[in-house]
Amino acid sequence: MSIIEKALDKLGSASEAEKDQKARENKAGREAVQTEKEDSHRQENVGTTAKTSRTIELDLKGLGKLGYLTPDTDNKVLFEQYRRIKLPVLKSAFEHESGKENKNIVMVTSSVAAEGKSFTSMNLAMSIAYEYNYTVLLIDADVTKQMSSKVMGVEGANGLIEYLTGKEEYLENLILRTNIPKLSLIPSGSHSDMVTELYSSNRMNRLIEELSTRYNDRLIIIDTPPVLEDSSAKVLTHLADQIVYIIEAEKTPRHVVENGLRMLNRKDSIGIVLNKSNLRHNRSYYYV
Repeated sequence: MSIIEKALDKLGSASEAEKDQKARENKAGREAVQTEKEDSHRQENVGTTAKTSRTIELDLKGLGKLGYLTPDTDNKVLFEQYRRIKLPVLKSAFEHESGKENKNIVMVTSSVAAEGKSFTSMNLAMSIAYEYNYTVLLIDADVTKQMSSKVMGVEGANGLIEYLTGKEEYLENLILRTNIPKLSLIPSGSHSDMVTELYSSNRMNRLIEELSTRYNDRLIIIDTPPVLEDSSAKVLTHLADQIVYIIEAEKTPRHVVENGLRMLNRKDSIGIVLNKSNLRHNRSYYYV
């Protein structure tokens, strides 16, 4: 059975279950999220000059109102959903095949827009930031929509495109630390009509290699464009060891999902997130 057949079989099974089961969510109790404080003054340097990354203050209250995980979030169900998503991702990244390249690089994508890939990217990053043993770097590589950058309040800041075009020489000038101690991010930067070519460049390959090897406890999540709407997403599939593929339940047609999965041209390491479903736990995660 091919990877597409496996994914669609899971999708079909989940859809049948949704027809028979309506969401019943118990009132979530407040869960205190304890985060381990760590040294916030690591140096990120490429080349010969080391500089200190900037720190930004995320609007945690505002993010919480939009449904994102924050230290004050009292949605226990949401926390559990993202625990189920992150655990196989972390296991694959840090416990398997130690000699594998880019095994801590995770690409999050979807077939088309508005399926929830940026929402999933950000919440997955935040959930991992609450781990005791790992840190996380979120890269907004969706230069067209820049949703992660917008929600984080850094739209328009220098970012990935400035580094790839050589307008910014030092990577550490682009990595933004946040008031969530283990979460950092790289904004998408300015708009460009040459994104596919930039992502195919040697500078991009060196960037991914640098990020994947500098810290052995860091997961890198790349929020990419939808694979059926932007050719740059396909380029990034070759740089990531894992792909988290978002499918909007009961809306994205089966043939669209099938075409999107074919575009990935992968035989393994694809996690399927069935998003916005009517099941009690409305995010289902499958690895195929």
